[in-house]
Order: sequence, then C-alpha cells, then structure tokens
Amino acid sequence: MYHRLRRRRRPSVAREVVRSLVSAESLEDRRMLAAVFWDGEAGTSSWHDADNWSTNTVPGSEDDVTIDISSGTAVTHSTGETRVRSLTAVSPVTITGGTLDVATDLNFDQQLSLNAGGRLANARVIALSERAELSINTGTIDGVTLQTPASVSGVLNVENDLTLSSTLTVNGSSSLIFKPTASGQQALRGSGTLVVNEQGGGTRSFVRVEGTTTLTIEPEITVQAGSASFFGSSGVQTLINQGTILAGRSNAAAGSELVLFDFEQFTNATTGTLIATGSGILELRSGWRNEGVIR
Repeated sequence: MYHRLRRRRRPSVAREVVRSLVSAESLEDRRMLAAVFWDGEAGTSSWHDADNWSTNTVPGSEDDVTIDISSGTAVTHSTGETRVRSLTAVSPVTITGGTLDVATDLNFDQQLSLNAGGRLANARVIALSERAELSINTGTIDGVTLQTPASVSGVLNVENDLTLSSTLTVNGSSSLIFKPTASGQQALRGSGTLVVNEQGGGTRSFVRVEGTTTLTIEPEITVQAGSASFFGSSGVQTLINQGTILAGRSNAAAGSELVLFDFEQFTNATTGTLIATGSGILELRSGWRNEGVIR
C-alpha cells in the first residue's frame, strides 16, 4: 500500500506581506480609537456629558483628548475623578471640582483655570502660544510639572511635589500650601522660579508647610520674595534650601521682608544661597543651620 506524501507549501512572501499589513492596520485602528474629540453634541459645556464627545463616551485613561471649540466656550470639569492619557485644549478649560488626572502632556492654547477646589494631577502643563494663560484661584495640584508661567490669586495646595520649568507667582495675600504626604517628603523641583508677592508693600503672601513634612527646595530653583512668610503649621516641619532664596527686589516696596519661622529646623545646604538685596530683609526665626552662602 502506497501513501502519497504531500509537501506542505510555504506561504508566499506576498501573502506574508499582506498578513503583516492587515495586522498593522488592526493596530492602527486600535491606536486611532484612543483619539477622542469634543463635538459638543450635548449642547452643554460640561466635560461629563457623554454626548459632547466624538465617541459618545466620557474620555478614559487610554484616550488622547482634543478640545477645539470655535465659539471659545470654556469646557468645565466639575466632579468625579477623570483620567486621560493626554489633553490638547485649543479652547478654554476650567476645573472647578473633582480631579482631572493627565498622565502625560496637557497642552493648552487659551485659558486654563483651576478654581473652587478643583484638582489637577500628574500633568506636564505646556502653553502652545503666548496667549495661553494658566490661572489658579483655589485648588490642588498633585505631582504636576508647570512648563508655563502661572499665577495664584487664592490658595494653591501642593501634593506630591511641584516641578517648575517656568515662573509661578503667588500674588497679594494668596497662599501656597505644601500638604502632608505618606512619605513625609515634599520637593520644589526643576529649574524655574517661585515669585512670592514680589512687589511687597502692605500685603503679605504665605508659603505654608503642613503636617510632619520636610520640604526641599532643589538646587536649580529660585525663590524671589517681596513681603512674604514661609512657615510650618500643625506638625513638625523641616525646610531644606539647596537653591537660591532672594529677599527683596530693586523694584519692591520699602520695608518688604521674607520671614522664615516655626520650622523645627531650617538648613541652608551646601548648594544653597540666601540673599537680601535692595530694600529686602531676610529674617530667620526658626532653629537654623548654614552650610552654604549668605549674602
């Protein structure tokens, strides 16, 4: 009895190419599904109305979100916890409540506002043009990097470090508050500048460290202050300066001063510099140790 052996034919190169192309197209389809656009079909300005989005679903953690409204109406995030991969906002966006967690870049081109207790987490905030403006009244930032100038005109709470690549200005009698963390550590990182009530005068701005917390001002950070107070509150706080703290500016009002007080320990580290210039006064009321430069 004879058995005929059939040789199995190998797939042609062309067939393999087609199969690869089909696979690539499938991957591309999946990638494109992550792009979500605002279409406003719900007729409201609410982030939370599913019909306002191209997928008829509120964006999720794998989505790259784009908001571009010709009318310039501000989209408002007001409640709950929203996670997206990225956000590009050509139109204004306001965070008045809940948490907007952006895993990578938050690019904005007009007004980005944090008001009424809203919370922004993890985003790398980048201005797309000179008209872009980041304004903070009252709210919280958590693990955020600011690569654009921003101003605070109320109370800004900081959780899990703040990274500055530009200038953050705390105006008038406003406050910047570093909240307690599980690690007991907070840091002001990056290569930017924190300006605290630069003009001095009759009002005083505050930078407060809460809980049992060590706040480290890292080496490339500059703090410039007119009339301001850095102080510890409700716990045992330590302040370590590795950067530059500058009290007073040539254009500051007469009598402006920067006061550091109620810290368990303030250390001006080996890379740290403390400067009083112009009419500025730097007053240290805490227990302190100098390893760096004072002038």
